[in-house]
Amino acid sequence: MTMASKRNYRGEYSVEVIEEVVLGVDTHLDAHVAVALDGLGRHLGELAVPTTKKGYENLLSWADGFGQVRCAGGALAWRAPAATAPDLPAT
Repeated sequence: MTMASKRNYRGEYSVEVIEEVVLGVDTHLDAHVAVALDGLGRHLGELAVPTTKKGYENLLSWADGFGQVRCAGGALAWRAPAATAPDLPAT
């Protein structure tokens, strides 16, 4: 569970609890674009990373910053040699 702070239309901050994160990844040869959604489908953020080991590590660290990733989907083949692809649990 993660707490997220958002500013409303009056400029006031409110805190909401994000209990789960869904990660979608659009894979490409040179870069992957990830989008994180909360359990209600609200957009939490997006990130583009290079298709390198460091890029994958950055993507996973970024996604974990929103809370526990419940599932990841999309074109999540990672298109990378096994030596650079992250070790992800099956969903």
